[in-house]
Amino acid sequence: MFNSNYSIIEQGFAAQYQANVTVYSHNITKAKIVYIDNKDTNCLFAAVFKTPSWGHKGVAHILEHSVLCGSAKYPHKELFGEVVKTSIATFINAMTFPDKTMYPVTSNNQKDFYNLQSVYLDSVFAPQAMGENGQKIFEQEGHHLEFDNQGKLIRKGVVYNEMKGAYSTCDHWLLDAYNAGLYPDTCYSQSSGGFPSSIGKLTYSEFRDFYTKFYHPSNSTIFLTGSKITQANFDLIDEYLSQYEYLQTDSLVETLTPDKRTVANCAISYQPAFESPRTIEQKYPDKKSALIWATSNGNSKDLHQVFLHKIVRRLLIINSTSPLRLALESSGLGSNFYYGDSDDDALAQIYNPIGLLGVDENNLDKVTDLINLTLTQIVKKGFDQEEIESIINSLSLNLRQNSLYPNSPNNLGLIVNILNSNLYGASVLESLNYDLIIDQIKSELTANPQTLTQFIQKYWIDNPHKVIIKMIGGPDFLEQIKQKELAELEQLQASLTQEQVQEIKDKTAKLNQWQSSEQTPEVLSSIPKLDITDIPLNQTRSNCSQISIDNYDILTSPLDSSGLNYIGLALDTSNLSDDQLQLLPLYIKCLTELDTDNYTSSQIKKYLDKYTGGLTKQIINANLNDKSGVIHKYYIQGTTLTENSANLSGMIAEIVYKTKFNLDIKSKLKQLITEKKSLLREGFLRGGHGQIFSFLASNFDRVSKINQAQSGYKQILYLEKLELEFETIFDQLLAQLQTIQKITNSVKPLVNLGGNLEDLNKVATDITKLLESQTFGASPISHSSQIPPLTSQSDQDIEYDTQVNYVGQLVSLPIKINLGAALIAQRYLVREYLWNKVRVQGGAYGASAVLRPTNDIFGLVSYRDPNQSATYGIYDTVGDTVANLELTPEDLNKLKIGTVGSWDNHSYPDELIISNLINHLINQSDEYRQSVRDQILLATIEDINQFGEIINQASSTKLRGMLKAKKSL
Repeated sequence: MFNSNYSIIEQGFAAQYQANVTVYSHNITKAKIVYIDNKDTNCLFAAVFKTPSWGHKGVAHILEHSVLCGSAKYPHKELFGEVVKTSIATFINAMTFPDKTMYPVTSNNQKDFYNLQSVYLDSVFAPQAMGENGQKIFEQEGHHLEFDNQGKLIRKGVVYNEMKGAYSTCDHWLLDAYNAGLYPDTCYSQSSGGFPSSIGKLTYSEFRDFYTKFYHPSNSTIFLTGSKITQANFDLIDEYLSQYEYLQTDSLVETLTPDKRTVANCAISYQPAFESPRTIEQKYPDKKSALIWATSNGNSKDLHQVFLHKIVRRLLIINSTSPLRLALESSGLGSNFYYGDSDDDALAQIYNPIGLLGVDENNLDKVTDLINLTLTQIVKKGFDQEEIESIINSLSLNLRQNSLYPNSPNNLGLIVNILNSNLYGASVLESLNYDLIIDQIKSELTANPQTLTQFIQKYWIDNPHKVIIKMIGGPDFLEQIKQKELAELEQLQASLTQEQVQEIKDKTAKLNQWQSSEQTPEVLSSIPKLDITDIPLNQTRSNCSQISIDNYDILTSPLDSSGLNYIGLALDTSNLSDDQLQLLPLYIKCLTELDTDNYTSSQIKKYLDKYTGGLTKQIINANLNDKSGVIHKYYIQGTTLTENSANLSGMIAEIVYKTKFNLDIKSKLKQLITEKKSLLREGFLRGGHGQIFSFLASNFDRVSKINQAQSGYKQILYLEKLELEFETIFDQLLAQLQTIQKITNSVKPLVNLGGNLEDLNKVATDITKLLESQTFGASPISHSSQIPPLTSQSDQDIEYDTQVNYVGQLVSLPIKINLGAALIAQRYLVREYLWNKVRVQGGAYGASAVLRPTNDIFGLVSYRDPNQSATYGIYDTVGDTVANLELTPEDLNKLKIGTVGSWDNHSYPDELIISNLINHLINQSDEYRQSVRDQILLATIEDINQFGEIINQASSTKLRGMLKAKKSL
């Protein structure tokens, strides 16, 4: 690409990603533009700003929300929601990190991609949040005071309520504790999302000052990745950047004195090394206590140091058989091993948290002693050379997969990996060509086999920059926080004059009026959008096909996967009883954690590290597409390079068919129960809206009932019961696990493969040879999707340790629906009606409509919601709203475009393989998916109105429930 306003500052080829990389500097502003020309048709644009903040006020987070509430060129007050309606974006979001804010978007459609890039550029460089409606946007997204129906003063705001939910979980408290402990004089000691009690102290003036300082091109890095980037994309960036002059920024400095900091004068800085380790004690919301032991290990700009850190962490703690992790987990001192997120989320300095959760307070010092003793023993013993090679191979494969989190674009993972070092000064190409660094480390290990143990001695054992954090559990901790907040609001209300009371009421009325005001036709027409003619008439085929080798059914999905092959087995579980199905999650957790006939669990881990990118395991329960029955499976899948496919196939077969369930597993099984229960509990609130949906849906059909028993609140209660009664029920539990293994292994599995086409037939043949020694004779049982109808429609609530609510309402659809029209209605509700009523006006973090056509269930759920009664009232209007909906042809086409984009559901290699498997299992063919796509494009407003009438017809089956605070809260 050529533009006279850009200069090349770095250029080369990233072999691991088969990508040409060019880094430009904008001549005027010195903004950095990173262009990665790879084979991915799913192009990405991202604007990234360094955004350090101070004061726990969440300014960067509130600003992230606010800049997408309209811009100078596109002054729609809900711009983000409006753009999503008219786009087929494969990913669209914004993210706040401890020291940066990112605005990424991806699309496969070239016109759509350009439109999205235009909206994002105008949003970040000319947001309405800095204009005449800026105060209202700040109050809506950040915080404001108002009086509730009882006349009590309350605080509301989208981010404020989001963070109340976030701090209902332990992980936020742990993260804050070790960041503040290690880096007390830096921005990392502050809550980047915002601590609820501090968010209310942020002023609009501070908010504006923060934007002015940090949202300048000179403080930005802009990414363009993919195979469809054109000169127009570069020219569009230059159009915005060239409006600015260069600004000297100090957002990254070596040291920063802590005196007189404000929200907007902070910077990313390096913490001076401690002279000696420190010990900190603080409370957090758990019944028991926790011990976190953390060190600071160097500068993230130094990629050699970063990769040594990654290798050592994998050796010591990442795997379940890693020696430090094993020592802590088997100590009996606590319930869950903890190792934080330092391998994925970089700060300016490399950090290393480890610890143990669920510890009695009087045992905290014992955990510290055990960590120190174990590290000393490890250094003395050293590591096996084969183990080191396995860990390094596994790390390299994981980096090649490049997935940030499930269902995220590969290019997003790619740029985050770059930012984890480049933000602090490392070369982009050096960040991408990680194999060169790994090769250098291999050479060092050959010359000095003690390199890694010396690293541990220096940065883990002898390092004075260390903090030991005693997190003291208190079951009433959240209650104390809530009562303190209520007392502060009551005290504030008591101090208000009549004029101040009226001022709050007037501001609330103006905010509500602005939120409910209609956008003008001029504003709506300003937003770039696709036309219905820009949408291909036919969906891209999955290219999944079924072959048969030696009477085995094998699914194959040819794809460009950067030399990786995906290999999986789907095991039938329909012959299990419902009690055994509830035990199935624990059973599949045991796979890879227990010994097999030919390998110890430790050897399995080393083998998987050496030859694979790891295994994923999941349970699949689904209705057949025609609702004639139910399928129950569990699925295990691995990733490997082509040359190691036979190794992966052999290990999957070993794990599935030869794992040993015997008396020797007793202590390990008890540990796995505790670990699984704790992980489920910790992640429960992060998906609270899905949890309340699952809980309510379990009353309607078999699949939902089993899903709830296996992964929802009922699974948590079940694991708690197993943990409590373990000593008396172990023999019975072991017998059930043995029975599950016998039953699931007696039905011939379905093989699922993905990767390079020329490899798949050979891989398939290798697997069938491995399966020849197994005896298969059983046939799957056919289950009806129906369960006994509800006898009562009374509310079904879950009480939990939370400060916010998740509000749900479900109905069972009585008749066959026009699915295309129903999906359009669902999108309208999610992107417009519920967005405005529940999120914008109600202050919830989010709300959604959920349509499960194969289950005949339609549901409404909210996320981190302060207004449960009002939300129920909104839910009750949904049927009439859809039944009476009037849309112009243009508005209907907008909804169709967005709905088609959602239905087409662009997938990434590992998700595509599993998606193809599930579609095959439930008989959802490409032809069927195309027919639904046709329904969407052909739907009329009358078809959509009819779905609203169907919702009303289903009102007799209405079931409500909340995931809410315990009565003590």
